[in-house]
Amino acid sequence: MASTDSTLVYNISVLSNIPQTVTELLAPTSSSQRLRPLFTIGVHDIPFLMEDFEASKRRKVDSNDDFADESGSGWIACTTDSILAMKDTLWDMLITMPPPYAPNAKEKVWPTVECPRGVPVKATQRDLRRFRALKSGLARLTATTPKPIAAESPRSDTSTSFKLTAGAFPAPSLENDEALDRIVEPPSWTALAYSGFMWWASAGEQARSEEQEEAAHDAALLADLGLTPHTPSMSKPPKSRSSVSGGLADSIGSVVSRPTVGPDDDEARTELAVIAYFHRLTAQMLTVMGDLVEGSSDCYEDGDDEGDQDAADVPLRSDSEPERIAVRVGSDALESMGLDVWNAHDAEFVKELMAKYFDRKPYIEGKGVEVCGVRVC
Repeated sequence: MASTDSTLVYNISVLSNIPQTVTELLAPTSSSQRLRPLFTIGVHDIPFLMEDFEASKRRKVDSNDDFADESGSGWIACTTDSILAMKDTLWDMLITMPPPYAPNAKEKVWPTVECPRGVPVKATQRDLRRFRALKSGLARLTATTPKPIAAESPRSDTSTSFKLTAGAFPAPSLENDEALDRIVEPPSWTALAYSGFMWWASAGEQARSEEQEEAAHDAALLADLGLTPHTPSMSKPPKSRSSVSGGLADSIGSVVSRPTVGPDDDEARTELAVIAYFHRLTAQMLTVMGDLVEGSSDCYEDGDDEGDQDAADVPLRSDSEPERIAVRVGSDALESMGLDVWNAHDAEFVKELMAKYFDRKPYIEGKGVEVCGVRVC
């Protein structure tokens, strides 16, 4: 079980890396682009974790200092010592994995995710739709991949799932309402009111248009992955890198192509497609934020020219008070990031992400409907 958890730690650290294609968009004082895998820790590591926590606070205060090591830059690890779960000042998120026998149990058990003080974290309705799109996309990717005749053999439906997480999650269909209630937040009343109103106002055309646009948006994250004639290897960096929406090798900064050999080619292709998917999703979010920041900076500079004549009437800002430019984040931008426009947690996520990586203070403008100038939802 420890080796499986350590593998999961490594997987998450790989999926959470920020692609090199977007690192130039980030502020010089931004957080680390890499999540350190500490693998297995125990109670004997508490002093080290305390030192790392103090280093993280120093990083926030002395953001202009150049830290040579990775202390205080964030980490991910697994443990069997439950006492570490009580030290909620040392971690930001706690994932409790089900026991090894859970996949064969009559009542399926999902991993639980929580923030400090026991605040649960659930998937949004947008996350659920994206997961279903990813699952079906990976199935199509495997089905359309050419296979050598000698390697053809009957495969189970679970062979299209990500190998390194197989057995950690329940296998039944996600259509079970009781299972969904445990891991997914219910639709908000505002979202239901908006859907009902738009269905009435447009006879369902607006809803179908938004669904098609969202489906195309998710499909683009897996575009071109099935057309790569080679299976990437994790040994060497690529020779070149193009746009964020390029092929599989463009989405992973540490892979190089080699000829496809052996019956495990489909499995390796699926694993690398998952990595590319999450790297593209990360790059997509940061690219949209970078465009918003750049646009707000241009408006701010134009405003400075108009306000020079009134500068004498403005109180002086103290040297210790940082100047943060406000950034408007509308519902269109949230949709472009692949986030849930109705979810308050996604809005808070954008605020934290923009403050950490762009040093900006965003203003989230949610989606809604106005009737005669009055916002009804």
